[in-house]
Amino acid sequence: MSAGISVWTAVIGAAAGVAGAPGSQWLSHHFKTSRERRASEDKLTRVRYLIATRLVFLLERFAQQCVHSACERGYSNHKNGQIRVEHYLPDLNYSAIAGDWRSLPT
Repeated sequence: MSAGISVWTAVIGAAAGVAGAPGSQWLSHHFKTSRERRASEDKLTRVRYLIATRLVFLLERFAQQCVHSACERGYSNHKNGQIRVEHYLPDLNYSAIAGDWRSLPT
């Protein structure tokens, strides 16, 4: 009887080792991927916040510069029917905004 117990102990130990090795690898992989996913989502949120903040300030400056053009009547030349203005519409240049634009939803 004691010989049968020792055989089953070795079989159970071997089976536990065979099942435990892939199980521990899977568990480690699961924790690693969830940690990387959280880090990726945090980075994506920070990049979107940065782009949105810079875009707000850019659009605010653009709106302030548009006030002059919107309120101006211009000087009309009655001979040829043209109106000359002092303030033209400002350029809106997005290149000053750094960040990964691909992170924004489409």
